[in-house]
Amino acid sequence: MKRHESPVSSAAAASVIAMLAFAVWSGLAEFSAQFSGAAALLGT
Repeated sequence: MKRHESPVSSAAAASVIAMLAFAVWSGLAEFSAQFSGAAALLGT
């Protein structure tokens, strides 16, 4: 018999996924900014 998840746990899981997605997105943005800055300094 399959037990349904409670709305609270599914909402918590959704917020955790959203926070992880935001952390990954901001990390990629920071990395690309640093990479383009380093490339500009190297003059490539």
